[in-house]
Formats: sequence, C-alpha cells, structure tokens
Amino acid sequence: MNKQEQDTLLDDVQSHLEDSNSYLETLRNDWDDLEAMLIVRLTDELSAKSENRIFDPRLSTIVYERASRVMAQNPKGKAYANSKDDVGKNMLMNLLLKYFYKNANEQDSMLVKLRMLDVYSLVYGSMFALVPWRVDKNGYIGPELNILPIRDCFPQTTKRNTSDMDWFTVRNVVSIDWLNKQSPEVWQNISALEADLKNNKDGGDGANATDQDKRSYVERELYPSTFGDVSYPQVEMYTEYRKDRWITWTPKRINSKTSRPYILRVSDEPYVDYKLPIVAKHAFPLIDSPIGMGEFARGKTLQMGINSLWNLYMEGVKYSIFPPLHINPDNVVPSSIKWGQGEFWFMNNPNQDVQTMQNLNPQGINTFQSTFGALVSALETQAGTTSVRESAKSSSALGKTPEAIRFISDKESARDEWDRVMMEQTIEQIYSRWISLTVSKLEKKVTMRLFKDEIEDIAQSYPDVVELYESGRGEVGISKKEIDSDYDFVLEVGSTTKVDIEAEQNNQTAILKAILENPSIIEAFRAKGKDIDITELFKDWLIAGGSKNWEKIIVEGQPEEPMQEPQISEQDQALMQQFQAEQAPMEQEVPDIEGIAGQFQDPDIQQAVLQTMSNRLGQIPAQ
Repeated sequence: MNKQEQDTLLDDVQSHLEDSNSYLETLRNDWDDLEAMLIVRLTDELSAKSENRIFDPRLSTIVYERASRVMAQNPKGKAYANSKDDVGKNMLMNLLLKYFYKNANEQDSMLVKLRMLDVYSLVYGSMFALVPWRVDKNGYIGPELNILPIRDCFPQTTKRNTSDMDWFTVRNVVSIDWLNKQSPEVWQNISALEADLKNNKDGGDGANATDQDKRSYVERELYPSTFGDVSYPQVEMYTEYRKDRWITWTPKRINSKTSRPYILRVSDEPYVDYKLPIVAKHAFPLIDSPIGMGEFARGKTLQMGINSLWNLYMEGVKYSIFPPLHINPDNVVPSSIKWGQGEFWFMNNPNQDVQTMQNLNPQGINTFQSTFGALVSALETQAGTTSVRESAKSSSALGKTPEAIRFISDKESARDEWDRVMMEQTIEQIYSRWISLTVSKLEKKVTMRLFKDEIEDIAQSYPDVVELYESGRGEVGISKKEIDSDYDFVLEVGSTTKVDIEAEQNNQTAILKAILENPSIIEAFRAKGKDIDITELFKDWLIAGGSKNWEKIIVEGQPEEPMQEPQISEQDQALMQQFQAEQAPMEQEVPDIEGIAGQFQDPDIQQAVLQTMSNRLGQIPAQ
C-alpha cells in the first residue's frame, strides 16, 4: 500500500472514529456517575457537602447478586455437526470447546470474564467483548475472549446492533516492544513510529492524561497520577474491525510535540462467517441505540436520593446531640470558648450569656424512616427485588405477608430470567465464533490428556484418534481435518444459573423413589434398547442433598461374577445317574380327591377343594 492509499485510508477510519466519539458524548457524560456508584463514591451535591460521606451500596449489591445468580457456574452446551455421519466430530469439537474454556484466560478465567460481562452490562446498559484467535508462545492455540472497556468502544453510528454493523472501532494502548514482536508481514511502519518517539524524546500516550474521556472515573479516582516513560513509550492505537478487513492505526495527536498518524496494520483476511469479531451483552436493549439501558441508569436518581437522605439525617442527628449555641460576645471571653467535656468558660451571666438554640424543628428527623422506606421500596421495585429475605413460611407479623414475599420472589425470578436469556444469547454467539474460528484457523494439532472413561466414550465412535497410556490415562490428538464440518452450538437452557438445592434434591428423590418402587420402568427402558444407571442416579441424589462425603459412601468394588457350574468327570456322572435310579420313589398311591371333598357339607366348598387338589395332582375332576 503506497502513501497515498494509506492517507486515504487514514482519513476514512479517522472520520469514523470522530463520528462515533461525538455520537457517544451525551452517554459518556453519565458514565462517571455510574462508575462512581460501582465503587461506592458519592457524586450528588448534598452528600458532597456533608462531613459524614455515607454511601448505601444498595443498587450495586442488587447488581452483584443478580450476576452471581445468573452466572453462578460454567455454561453447558454441545456442538452438533450438520451431518448425521459426523458423530465422532461432534465428540472431538466438544472436547476442544472444553479445552478452550479452560485455557482462554488472557484477562482472567472464563467464568470470571462472563460474570464481569454481565455485571458491567447492568452498569452501562451494554458491554462489548472481542473474540479473536490467539496464538500464545506458551503453547495455547485457540480462540479467546477479551472484555472491552466501554470507553474504548466506538460502534458504527448508523447501526443499532453489532450484527448489522459494517465496522466497530476499538482503542488500545500497547508498548513499542509489543509492536516490535508482531509479524512484519502484517504490521508496518513500526520502525518509523519508534524513531519518531525517540527523536522527539516523547514518552508516548501512556495513560492519556490529556484526555479524561479515555480514563474511567475508577481510574481517575483510584489512580489519579499518570506517567509517560521515554525509555518504554506507550502507543495509543485504534483498530477498525470490518467484516472483510481490519485496519489498525495511530490517531492524530492534539496538543503534543508530534503528530504521528501511521497505518500499522491492514489485514485483508475476513473474519469467519463474514461477521465482526465483536459480541455484545445487553441489559435492556433499545431499538434505537447500540447501547442499552442498565440497572444503574434506571436507579441512579433513587440511589443518589438514598445517599443524600442518609447524610442529611446524620447532620440532623448531630445537631440534635450538639445543638447550635447563642453566645453573647460582650459577656463571654472568646478565648475561653472550648468544645469538650469538663471545659471551663468565663462569662459574666451564667445560663444567660450562652444558651442552646431552642425550637429546632425535628420534622425532618421524624420522617426519615418513612422517606427512607419509600426510596428503598422504589429502588427495589425498579430492580424487581426486595430486601425481605425471610422464608415464605414466615409469620406475617414480620411486616410482609407470605403471599407478598412469594409475589416479590416471583418478580425477582422473572428479572433474573430476563438477564439469563440475554446472557445465554451472548454465550451462544461466543461459542459459535469459537467453533468457526477453530474449523478455519486450527493449523496445528491440539493434544489433550483424557481420563479412561472419556477415552472409552470416544473410542466407540472415533477410535482412530485415541492413543492409550499404560497408566489408564491417555491423549487424543485433534487436527483440522478431523473436525472439518459445519456445526451448530446449542447451549443448555439455564445451565449457568444457581441451582435450587432443595428443589433439585426433591426432584432427584421423586425420580429415585419412582424407579425403586416400579422396577417395570427399567424393563420398559431395556425393551427400547436403553437402561437406567441406578448407581449414578443415587450419586446425584447424594450430591443434590449436599453430602460432602459421597465419595466415601460410593467406593470402587469388584463386580460380582456369575456362578459357574462345577466341572464333573464322566465317571462321576455315571455314578450320580446310578444313585438317582436307585433312589427313585416308588409309585405312590393316588389319593381319593372326591372322597376328601365329600367330607364337606357345603357344595361350594366341596367344589373349591376338588378343583384345588385336582390342579395340584394333575387330575381331571369328575363332572
């Protein structure tokens, strides 16, 4: 690409960035308040003037609790190849997904990253993540998930969701050392950029102290100082992700020694499935905005009202304990006025020259409880939750009837269900991209260690890729040709949510009881070529009941071997036949069954006895 083409491309991407930056300006003005609430910092005017600085972290607690319920555990799902003949490929792809989930930990573990994605979406309304292909020098090759700070995201202004966007720009800060380690076949102008910095003794962009919009409230509050290192300069760069190419450049710098716009990378290789490598998690999506509405934005004014009320109330309490004083300066020695216990004041007229302020209106203090309750109720109503944590069986004398508590619990479950659906849609997008990236970019064989049970399951359908070890463990090598197919990923509904232990145990108990009391259920399964593993079901029942020692209860044992018939020689068999012939019973006299039955006078009893004895002796009763 010649200089003229680079300049044209720079103008294009820089124009997109400026448009998106202006588009987000109004939203960005509110982010400071939302971020302050996340780290319990006061930003409302009344609280800022108070010496108490009390913050009631009610809204952030609601968000954290919701995220912990919705993303309580790792997601479960399976990849399915479109062809019915690719059963083995399904197994291999699902093994790869488990391997990727454990190793895609560039920022943190996958479970923590998914929780962060959920939490921050409830703060800002939407949160974005990058799904790239990662080649790590430590040996990991596979897809990755990187959470993107909201201030580093610049969506296309004319589109309302990422699936319709033609481009999406992401800001990042890297070191010159990192740039020098990138492939020179893809990256360019690194040497010119480094020389520019060194010649001008420029410390680089560092933490970007000159632009507060690029640093969150959390950064500015907790880490107010910013630094630029001339020896190890940092470079601010932007990447515009398009469906057909990726462009990375350094922007024009304002109020700086140098203005150094450079095109650093132009990757013409399109992303898989002709998509953007960006996924979004929305709290409450809006039809006319790429960034939705979150719990923090909806409850911001109520949270600020609660904080203000607390601080005003504490000021009122302080005045009630230490009321203002009327002091006559003509009759009191000013230097003798001291606060504290046992202090001496010099005055001419005790109880007259210094008096406490009377008739202070206590109305504000007296109405605190009702006002506070109204604000808390409004905040919890908008979040679909309640601070009442008693069981639904508790007494109605506690202030909330059981029916009301159950009603609010249903509301909370409905709100959790909404967030769960939004989270699951995002997880499905992530895994779908992971699968497509794997099929497209897996150039090197991935070797995974497996346990014996896993190997046996795979060996039944795809034995060619299994290599067993003597230790009972083994490994499976998976290359691109062995998974080459089209896949659909199906996420198990509700697999990430917190399990209701009591309900789970009740369900397991009912299933176990039904099977044990009705053995015909197992026979019905076996008639269809299936079976029920009672031991596995019992193990699940123990785990659902919270048993921590189930491994000591269910131990490994030797299966019972069927009894074998003893081996008898021909000579012994001849002796046994002779003995049986000698001991054969003599012909027995057949009893007179009709005579026995005739001893009874009742004809019905006679007939019953006759029928019973005839059946036993094999005789046909006389008619």
